[in-house]
Formats: sequence, C-alpha cells, structure tokens
Amino acid sequence: FEPDGTTFNLSIPERYDRFTSALSGGYAPVTAPDLSGVRAIVYKFTGASYDGDGNPWINASFSLDFDRTTVLSYLFNGGSWYVEENRMERSFSGFGRDDSPRYLVVLGDDVTDMNTSCTVYDGDAEGAPSDDFSVNVERYETDLDTALRAAARLSYDNASYSYGIEDMTRLDFETYYAAMTEYLVSCGPLSDRNVDRYSSGMLEELDFAAVPRVCWVTAEVTVPPEGVTVEAEYTLRGSYDFFTRSDDDAGVCGFDVTPLAKTNIRLTGQYAEITGTDNVEIVRQNFGFDPASGVTKIPLAAAERYFIDVRRKG
Repeated sequence: FEPDGTTFNLSIPERYDRFTSALSGGYAPVTAPDLSGVRAIVYKFTGASYDGDGNPWINASFSLDFDRTTVLSYLFNGGSWYVEENRMERSFSGFGRDDSPRYLVVLGDDVTDMNTSCTVYDGDAEGAPSDDFSVNVERYETDLDTALRAAARLSYDNASYSYGIEDMTRLDFETYYAAMTEYLVSCGPLSDRNVDRYSSGMLEELDFAAVPRVCWVTAEVTVPPEGVTVEAEYTLRGSYDFFTRSDDDAGVCGFDVTPLAKTNIRLTGQYAEITGTDNVEIVRQNFGFDPASGVTKIPLAAAERYFIDVRRKG
C-alpha cells in the first residue's frame, strides 16, 4: 500500500530502500493459487444486438447481499452500486465491434432478480431506455478456476493489444494465468488487502501484466575443475525522474546495481565496466569510474549497492 497507509492504490517502490525491503522476504516463482475448490456461479452474456441509432449499453441489474456476495466481471465496462438498496447494475457497450462473451462471476450467495435492459445514448447524458435489443444470458455453476480461465483466455488472446506485449509466444498462457490469479488473491477483490481501485471486481482493471516484477534468468553451466568464465548480457533502460524535482536531475537517467551476494558458487571476482562515454556526462556515481583518466573497469564488493546517474552531453 501507499507509505501513508491509504489503500487507494498499490505503492511502487521508487527508492532503493523500498526495493530491498520488498525483496527481503525472499523469492518465489509466480504460482497460480488452487481455486478449483471454490464454487462459482457464472452468468455468460452472448449475442448482444441492438436495432437502432445511437450508442447502446446493455444493463444487467440484480439484487444481492454485499456482505455475502462478491461479483467479478470481464468485459463489463460500467456499473452502479446501490449498497443501501442491496442492488447492483453492471453494463457493457461496444458489442457491435466486439462479440466476445462477457462474464459475471458470482462468489458466495447467488444474486437474485436478474434483469436486462438497454439504455441508448445519442448526445444525451441521461440516455433513453429502449426495447429494441436482445442478449442471451446463460447461468451455470462451476469452480472458480474454470470460470477465471475462460475470462483469462480471452484476455490472453488480446494481450498484445491491451498491454502492448508484441510477442505473446514468449509468455505462455499458464504463466499469464498464474500472474493474474496470484494478483487477484494477493491485492485484488479476493484478498483481505483489496486495493480500492480493484474493488469493482473488473478483472481487466487488474494491473498484473503491467506491475514491475523482479525476474530471474537461469541457465545450466557445467563448471570444470579449472573454473569457467560466464558472460550474461541484459539491456536495462535507466530510471528517469519525470517530475524533475530538481534542475540537477533534468535529463538524468539512473541505474542501481547490487552485485550477487547470496550464491553457492564461489566467484573469484565481479566487475563493472563502462563504455561509450564520449557523449555521456556522469552526474553522480559511487563506482569510481573516471573515463578521462582511463578508469573504466571497477571490481565490485558482493554486498554493496552501487549507483550511477548519467545524461547526454550538451
């Protein structure tokens, strides 16, 4: 959560000490929680159509006990919550362009008095009701894992558009699904630590595909008795202060490096090297680089934090 304790949003660790605090509990792979034993009631909406002009919205209104029922949704992009009246309304538009099925997933007690209606907006903020619509609503019971996989598969197939992931072959569905459900139960609507921005239950609002993550890259190496040299290359863009709180930070990109400290491999040395500095100004650092004097390669201490801030000359 945010440092002041508010729950409106998740706090991104923008400082080094917050990163180290976040990582202090150790590391674990992204694993999908077992939701196969959780009963779910699914309302599947298909075949929505409207015969007329304007911008039509299909509305699904129903009664529920907010203390005993949680409603998740996929491809419902509007809604109203009438807590004192024990009533909720969920809405969707754009069905002329996207005929994908839309889901309401009910956990706990089932909803009652499910009704559908249509509101058409044509330059009028209030909208006008219309009977010139149709939509199919299928209700069935299943487990939460099966229900979420149906929505996640649609999300995964559209991820290249939604999240800008250019090559989805590099991210398999099971990893994508695990990240989504882990996020859902850790800080989403199925968590005791639910962040306010996710309280609507809209699955597409979960930031699991965009949240910063710490990734480990592994490789198997056979080490002969005389030792081996391993080279690994990773391109990392520098952090940038978009707010530019100080004139000294204008145009500055920063890098933090923590050399590997915990390993069962005996390393004889770790080094940092800087190259291509002809057009770059070093603003701040603690590596000890001095390109003008030819000092471009530095031995690193295992447990120390290093940083360097640079910007383009001129």
